[in-house]
Amino acid sequence: MYGSAVLLLLPELRQGRWGGLVVSGLLVCANYGVWYPVFASHPYLEIFVLDIGQGDSIFIRFPNQRTMLVDGGIRTQNTDMGERVLVPFLRHQGMSHIDVVVGSHAHSDHIGGLITVLERVSVGHYLDSGQSASSWTSREVRRLVEKNGIKYHAVAAGDSLVGLGGVGALILHPIAAFVTREEGASQGLNNGSVVMSMDYEGRKVLFTGDIEHETDGVILRWRERLRADILKAAHHGSRTSSTQLFLNAVNPSKVVVSCGIKNKFRHPSPEVIARYQAMGLDIYRTDHSGAIRFRIDARGIETQSWVSWEK
Repeated sequence: MYGSAVLLLLPELRQGRWGGLVVSGLLVCANYGVWYPVFASHPYLEIFVLDIGQGDSIFIRFPNQRTMLVDGGIRTQNTDMGERVLVPFLRHQGMSHIDVVVGSHAHSDHIGGLITVLERVSVGHYLDSGQSASSWTSREVRRLVEKNGIKYHAVAAGDSLVGLGGVGALILHPIAAFVTREEGASQGLNNGSVVMSMDYEGRKVLFTGDIEHETDGVILRWRERLRADILKAAHHGSRTSSTQLFLNAVNPSKVVVSCGIKNKFRHPSPEVIARYQAMGLDIYRTDHSGAIRFRIDARGIETQSWVSWEK
């Protein structure tokens, strides 16, 4: 089953053969340490897992200098990671525009900080799963997307993004069964997360949002296409995710966990960390190392991390 093509500036979104069937004071300083010049002598894919406390935010710069922001950390009455980390990060980079913003799912620790980004930074396209949610955070994101004339796309398993400087980007999840156009996803918002695989110079990265073990039966159908060298740990390393079956299928060499220092959820789970250790994975945690930068080019993967400070 094939769907219509949608132009994403240069990226193009296409529905693949599975179609509808399987379809970031001190904290800021910790992230400043990862800022590098935009241009280099040879092309590379650069991925920053930003230190935004308990939540997710990943900034990606493609070889052709197109940019993507996946999630934006939390926003509450007292904390706005868009204000504290993301906007300062982007301004320091000299960026006033992001080509694509992805909201993996509608929980505030993932899309809350995106509100300030959408208010202050030009954005070309906004992608999510299309799941309806009634929270103020979700409604405000949708309102800003519409108000600012940002092109909106609901993605599903089998969709692909091209025009990213030689980087292949394939959406592996969600399928229709995990997403509804009404309030209250039957499998929960976590399990309707956008899962995306990126491939460049023979190296692969898997972004997992907050998927939990209930998605294993569907995700595992991707078989070899699920494999990745770098895994962004699902659901901050929660014990309800990263099952052994899933990890065996992905078979990563590196895993990065985005979580807050002494967070109330006790993420990541010692049980999950033990699984990573048993597999001999290189484990990176934002609560231990601060922001983490991966640079992928023809020579392989370069990884750097920086110490962060507890507020």
